[in-house]
Amino acid sequence: IKEDQQFSRIRMSVRIHVNLNVHRDEDKFKARALEVVKNSKKSAGCISSGLFKELGGNSFAIIESWESEAACDKDTTSDHVTGFLQEMGDSITVDVKKFAAL
Repeated sequence: IKEDQQFSRIRMSVRIHVNLNVHRDEDKFKARALEVVKNSKKSAGCISSGLFKELGGNSFAIIESWESEAACDKDTTSDHVTGFLQEMGDSITVDVKKFAAL
């Protein structure tokens, strides 16, 4: 990729931070959340995806970078994400924020 194309890709990319508080079934949550990350990495337009645990805290986050907001939105409504949310139900609370580079 040429330098100007790479800069354009980074500038147009979207980052999503999915903050997750787990109220019960933490082992089940971690296993299922890692599956979501694995599947998201295979989705068209995914630059990166990872599951993180708060340092010194009890919350988790899935942090992803996408080539476009459309690609991000498509993944967010995909079966692997909606199925995870349905399966976990009220055992987690979710807060989603999307960011764009300036």
